[in-house]
Amino acid sequence: MPVAPRLLEHWERAGWTRDGDCVVVGCSGGLDSLVLLHLLRFSLPELGLTVEVAHFDHGMRSGSEEDARWLAGVCDAWSVRCRMGTAEAAPADEAEARTLRYGFFESLLEEGGRRWVLTAHHADDQVETVLFRILRGTGVTGLRGIPRVRPPGILRPLLSFRKEELEAYALRHRLRPRVDPTNRSPRHARNRVRRELLPLLEEIHAGARSSILRLARNSDRVDRMIELLLAAPLEALVLEATPQRLVLDRTRLLEWEEPVRGELLRRAAKRRGVVLSESGTASAVQFISEGQSGGGVDLGDGLQLLREFDRLVLIRPGDEQRSVAPRFEGSGLRIVSPDSGDGEVEVGSKTWFAGWGRCSQEAPGERALFDVRSVDFPLTLRGWAPGDRTRTEAGSKKLKKLFGELRVPVAERRELPILVDAGGWVIWIPGRHQAPGTAPPSDAEGEGEPWFLGVRDAGRS
Repeated sequence: MPVAPRLLEHWERAGWTRDGDCVVVGCSGGLDSLVLLHLLRFSLPELGLTVEVAHFDHGMRSGSEEDARWLAGVCDAWSVRCRMGTAEAAPADEAEARTLRYGFFESLLEEGGRRWVLTAHHADDQVETVLFRILRGTGVTGLRGIPRVRPPGILRPLLSFRKEELEAYALRHRLRPRVDPTNRSPRHARNRVRRELLPLLEEIHAGARSSILRLARNSDRVDRMIELLLAAPLEALVLEATPQRLVLDRTRLLEWEEPVRGELLRRAAKRRGVVLSESGTASAVQFISEGQSGGGVDLGDGLQLLREFDRLVLIRPGDEQRSVAPRFEGSGLRIVSPDSGDGEVEVGSKTWFAGWGRCSQEAPGERALFDVRSVDFPLTLRGWAPGDRTRTEAGSKKLKKLFGELRVPVAERRELPILVDAGGWVIWIPGRHQAPGTAPPSDAEGEGEPWFLGVRDAGRS
């Protein structure tokens, strides 16, 4: 069956778009992407699409700007809107170029109004990718090859088509694509795989390309099966999930055999946008068994794994909460006298509501009673900072050490309010600690003057 009706059949069966959707074709001007653009612009009116073009000039070779001008002319002739992007500096290698290119594509999706950015990867690209990954010692996930869909909205509709089919389409429609001379250069390993290794494999085993494609399909099924089997166990491990951090239950994770732990960690890392290498996975598995609380390990690609007692935290450098040092800005909420009052204070990412006064009044959330005569006003409700100390039955102690003894996770410490007296001593940590000698007498004949302070997370009802 010719390319156009086959693509239409695939498209409608998959339901990739609806009538009136806008799609962007990532187009270099080469044969593959020019064929995809022509297919959508002229051969498949049944899809009812608005088609645009995106071209990114990496500036890695002389004459690349001529390709951009040529493509702009094609788009003008074909009445297609064209968006151009240019690298500020030539990327160092193909990997960096790919990152820049996809960053440009994703920026177009972020603008809104576009359903997909389409790339023209085809079956021969899939074969080369799988073979190249085999040479690098990939695992099952890598053997899947190029995914049909890549978040946040990249689609490869031609993965089922051979290069020779696209060449025949271009010849039939008299398309004259640009030729990138670097595609023939033996300096690039991928070109040698395409031009030397694959023909040799076909000599050794007729149908080698089809066999490699079958390997990719089978690997995809196996990987999706593992994903389904591990989905529930992974959810059971998650204690906290925010855009900044993913927190896992270390005790539960250690209940699994080591190979399963590795797979669970790989899939957890994927949620942070990182595909763990073999060495990164091995480091993670070793760390969760042997790493000390408060320590961490780099897993590669900017991902860190930290241990907070029985909690494992996956974070990326640049995330707002990655630092283990406490942060507090501002003067906090000052309580100048025992007179009744209320107010709010921001600590970390939380806002805390506080109320105080005589014991006959209601207190919000966590509440502590103090003897007014033993408290040195004014008091300050704020976040903790380096050097903060409190008194305990065993003497004075740094808050950092006390938090460790109380097994308070680092992330939680940054969002807990603390009450500090006029001398700078921490006299209360809600729900955790109250300095000795600050509470009213417990006996009926005591002459203390009770006073309360209560706090509540203002974000909770």
